[in-house]
Amino acid sequence: MKEFFSTGSHELLMQSICCILGAGYSHVAGAPLARDLFATRNVAIPSEAAARRFRTVWKDYEAWLPENPSRNAEEYLADLPKHRRSAVWTANERYVLARRNLEATATIETRGSTFPFPDFPVPARVIPPFEWAVELLAAVLATPLPSYTTVTNFRYGARVMFPFRCDSHLAFWREVLGKAGHVAAITTNYDILIERGLRHRRMTRVFGPGCYYGGIPKPQLLRGTQLPWAYQGNYIETEGAVPVYKLHGSLNWSRVGDGLELFQDLRPAFRSGGDAAIIPPVSEKEIPAWLQPVWSSAEEELARAAIWIVCGYSLPSYDVAITELLRRTAIAGNLKRILILDPHASDICCRYSTIAQHVQVNGIRGAARRYRHIAQAFVTMRLGESSPRT
Repeated sequence: MKEFFSTGSHELLMQSICCILGAGYSHVAGAPLARDLFATRNVAIPSEAAARRFRTVWKDYEAWLPENPSRNAEEYLADLPKHRRSAVWTANERYVLARRNLEATATIETRGSTFPFPDFPVPARVIPPFEWAVELLAAVLATPLPSYTTVTNFRYGARVMFPFRCDSHLAFWREVLGKAGHVAAITTNYDILIERGLRHRRMTRVFGPGCYYGGIPKPQLLRGTQLPWAYQGNYIETEGAVPVYKLHGSLNWSRVGDGLELFQDLRPAFRSGGDAAIIPPVSEKEIPAWLQPVWSSAEEELARAAIWIVCGYSLPSYDVAITELLRRTAIAGNLKRILILDPHASDICCRYSTIAQHVQVNGIRGAARRYRHIAQAFVTMRLGESSPRT
């Protein structure tokens, strides 16, 4: 639709564009959708102890689903920290880690027996710690994608400094960066596909504007593993043009005191049973202090953007904090257009219209019904060829 950027389109496009990227963005490259994070069994398992932890999470998730048929994996993840103060928490951990075969669990639960620790009765469900679910989630996302066959070590093989080749992502970023004076990425994704697509610094011979983590103090030095041919030592610095705001944390971040340690790879997801600095969808009052600067900086970025391009983020009702963040920034006065790239663009356009009533919300014309077709939408996308509320 030509009217999308008709009057004053050049001036509009030379302003700021904010890309809001959800699981659908990564799914184009082969990663699972949020609803499938605990359903897939195609997982890199680092050890037998990790296998026992993973089986515990899978079993509990399968027990949780029938009780919560309308909810998904992200909501399950959000439920787990609520058990942190439970009297059976420590017992669950001791019990699972001490056993090599969890098949006997059902028999024990049926009998109503007790643990060998007299103060801890057997719970109806062996509820896994939040960290175990994080470790499994990380393993799912760190497992090499079908299109990326060169990675053999999932802890260290997927690195920010190593480009991830996805033609759809490349076409997307080329299109967007060619139409804006400033581009930023806001994401709920835990993986590092955005960073690997944009690259950690500006490239000269190949595509790569470079990126850095929005809301985190500079210089941002990412710790890695010394490679024989690496001239920069164990650290690289993010020093690109595009800020990436990771509202739910990242699998290559780890908590250190009140701050963060950043890594080139996904090792935090596998250390000590998983200590990656990530959070599930939460309410605003539950955003941890270490992540607050990222949210504050993202709010400023969203408020000054003239255009939002939303890819693969459906504005789910349970993600209360982000919904409120987008609602506040949509009425700040600068936002003129929202463009939705999604196979269900019509429904999602309606959701965004409720939080940005004064803004024109458009979907890619003829958006396909399946996520696998978003790749084609990326390749053929022209910001001026979209239709309102499709």
